[in-house]
Amino acid sequence: MYEGANGGAGKVAGYATDLMASLQESLKASSGIDVKQLIESYVEKK
Repeated sequence: MYEGANGGAGKVAGYATDLMASLQESLKASSGIDVKQLIESYVEKK
């Protein structure tokens, strides 16, 4: 069951991206901390 050169890696990357998005949303809902906004403001300052 060969899925191509990046088949497995693509699934893992997709899973990691989905996981990070859901964690960010959970943190914002539970504590009010917007991680995305914090990162964006940090990057803009550099």
